[in-house]
Amino acid sequence: MTLTPEQKTLVREVLASGAAASEEEAVTAALTLLRDRVAFDLEGHLGMSLDDVRKAVDAGRAGPFAPWEGTDAFTTRMRRTHGDRLGGRSFG
Repeated sequence: MTLTPEQKTLVREVLASGAAASEEEAVTAALTLLRDRVAFDLEGHLGMSLDDVRKAVDAGRAGPFAPWEGTDAFTTRMRRTHGDRLGGRSFG
């Protein structure tokens, strides 16, 4: 991994402050914070943890899959399933 000059300056500042003992520790801490922020955003926006999202994706990939029947069949199915939410609006 190659750091930009700006990133190297940030790492030097972190090392000078004593917040990290090595470049590797500084980068690891930054990436860990980023990972945790992404996981938090998932919980805030989806109401699901990162593990829950992964499980849902895996379950979706496992099927069962509905065969594609064309746009007309899809539109009909969506109207039937979600018609109460449309409030008189139309789509498709």
